Amino acid sequence: MSELEAHLWNQVHSLEAATVGRNFARSVRGAAGGATALLPIYARDILRVGPGGLGLLRSAPAIGAALTGVLLGRVPLRRSAGLAMFGCIALFGVATIVFGLSTDFTESVVALAVLGASDAPLAKFF
Repeated sequence: MSELEAHLWNQVHSLEAATVGRNFARSVRGAAGGATALLPIYARDILRVGPGGLGLLRSAPAIGAALTGVLLGRVPLRRSAGLAMFGCIALFGVATIVFGLSTDFTESVVALAVLGASDAPLAKFF
């Protein structure tokens, strides 16, 4: 295999890996939308908090995303963006699981903030 053929082979496989990763991230982000759609029921029946608690739960992902935006604005990703993307996908999944299993209000707010923080860089990629 010539150098040109080897280079083209690597480029095609890199593109395939990036496409698979992108589709996976989009499906994970779409599936977790149910976590915020069910917040009123979750707040009332599981966490037993009122409207104020629901407001904190609704705002936690935005607060996490805003903090990540500030951090990325001050310290931009210069290399290993793909590795950071997969790390964000993993963190997003873990935060979603922690939120789903949580029965503590504070833990749920933190999990949702981490969920939002890990989703912010993914929104930049996609």
